[in-house]
Amino acid sequence: DFPFMGGNLLPEDMMEKVPMWKNFTENMGTVQFDHRVLATLSSLKLFSLYAKGKKLALPPLASRALNATLGMVLLQYGLGVSTLMMCVPVSLGTLHQAGALALTSTLLWFTHTLRVNPGEALSVVRKMLRK
Repeated sequence: DFPFMGGNLLPEDMMEKVPMWKNFTENMGTVQFDHRVLATLSSLKLFSLYAKGKKLALPPLASRALNATLGMVLLQYGLGVSTLMMCVPVSLGTLHQAGALALTSTLLWFTHTLRVNPGEALSVVRKMLRK
């Protein structure tokens, strides 16, 4: 039924709990909707990061990490949709959880490849100050 929820874009019982804030933690429809929106927005942002990163002259390792990140985003989103379409079998749910860990790891790897050596950064700043 993805991207719909019971035939609707929004769950019918989205804000039925009182007080309203409980819907975001205790209402399964609202929690599922929030998960879908967050996953979609995060994926779009990571696609944007990938497109911008490909325009830069990244070091080879950073480029490889960026490619791996895109691959994990696609795999994780696909696992999430598949999990929903198959009524959340435990095996796919577990893979989706592992995919979240793998995606986080590839993002950390990519971030790490962009790290500047503090000693090199200091020498660059010193050279800039001398000019």
